[in-house]
This record gives sequence, structure tokens and C-alpha cells, in this order.
Amino acid sequence: MHPSDTALVLIDVQVNMFGPDNPVPTADVMLERLTNLLARARSAHLSIIFVRNCGGAGDPDERGAPGWHLPPALQPADSDVVVDKTTCDTFASTHSARN
Repeated sequence: MHPSDTALVLIDVQVNMFGPDNPVPTADVMLERLTNLLARARSAHLSIIFVRNCGGAGDPDERGAPGWHLPPALQPADSDVVVDKTTCDTFASTHSARN
């Protein structure tokens, strides 16, 4: 099998989004769909990247707070990449590759 240029990137999909205090609309449906999508990506042997937001002091997604963690249904495998970000723009401090 040849490596794929295709990856699944899950951005800011953290416990805080699905908790009872401030869930996103249709949180249960979203979590079910993301779980299914993750399983399909793993079956297709795609690269999987989780981008986890690190909120400020007192935020629900403050680093190490319960809401900061990835949901149990979306736990990364050993081969997955987990990137922590501290800005609203996931790609603000990344460098693009140019051919």
C-alpha cells in the first residue's frame, strides 16, 4: 500500500463541545457522525490529525481541564498526531510547504 496524501483533520473536537454546560447544537448527532468518520478513516488507513484548542485560564478548554480532553469516542491511536494550539486560527503559526 502506498502512503496517501489524504488525511482526516479533526479540529477543536473536545469534551467541552459535547458536555451538558454548553454543547454545540445537535451534539449527540455530531459526535456519532465524527465517530463514524474516524472509523472510516482508520479503515482506509488515512493519516489522522487531532487539533486540540488550549484555552486560557478559566476557559472550559483550559489545558488539563476536563473540557480540554478529547472525547472517549474520539481517542487518538498511537499513530495519530495530536497538535495543541493556542490561537483561534488553527493554521496561523504553521508553515506551508512550497514546491
